[in-house]
Amino acid sequence: MYNYIFFKGYELAKKLKNWKDTPVLFSTMGLAVCFIFHLATALMIAEVLSKGQIHFSRAISFINKIRFFWGAAVIILLYTYYATNGRGERIFSTLQKKRDRNMLLKINPLLALFFIYVISFCICVLVAMYKNRDGIFT
Repeated sequence: MYNYIFFKGYELAKKLKNWKDTPVLFSTMGLAVCFIFHLATALMIAEVLSKGQIHFSRAISFINKIRFFWGAAVIILLYTYYATNGRGERIFSTLQKKRDRNMLLKINPLLALFFIYVISFCICVLVAMYKNRDGIFT
């Protein structure tokens, strides 16, 4: 899934003329947003499944205090992963070759990323509401 998000970000960077020289950086910044949504969701699910024995609230509030540092660290780690040995370009070229056979690869990159972000955010919100017994889970 993350390679698909990276691929769509890379495609979007190629279409946006100002990111043509650094599509891997643009892709990893977009991927970092989704990764952070998924990380927050996973922490809340772990807290819910432990039935209150594990509390990530203090860790999350600490991370939130220095959120710019953690955000930059996530972007740097993802960029290092995808930029090392041309891994990002290989992923892009591999998925580009499969594009004719797969409908999901033909979707406009802006729409694909928008829907992935919206779905990830909604899942995060639903898990948070379930964790706190708010909204539809009262």
